[in-house]
Amino acid sequence: MSVGTRPGENATVVIVTVTSGIPSPDPVTITSADALRFENKDTVPYLIVLFLSASPVLAIYLPASGNVIFRAAPSIINGQTTYNIVTLSGQDRDPADTGSHVIIIGSGNQGGS
Repeated sequence: MSVGTRPGENATVVIVTVTSGIPSPDPVTITSADALRFENKDTVPYLIVLFLSASPVLAIYLPASGNVIFRAAPSIINGQTTYNIVTLSGQDRDPADTGSHVIIIGSGNQGGS
């Protein structure tokens, strides 16, 4: 199952793999032109909780054995956000996490980690 937007014909798709609830690579770096795909290798669904200034602001559903695609806002030149992978009940997959995973958004033309 795939959820999200189409990455666009000029977008590089950068992949974050979630295995046992742990994302890799971390941190991940994309450009404002890239697409970021989270691929869930587990048979249970998760929520990807995005943080703004250390506060959770949005949770996106990541289906079991599925994926979801994000795009950076085209106007972002340089920035970053943090996120956690949590269970559907809101429990951190890794209890030590408090928005500790990082997405870095740069202005370059190449994606990757």
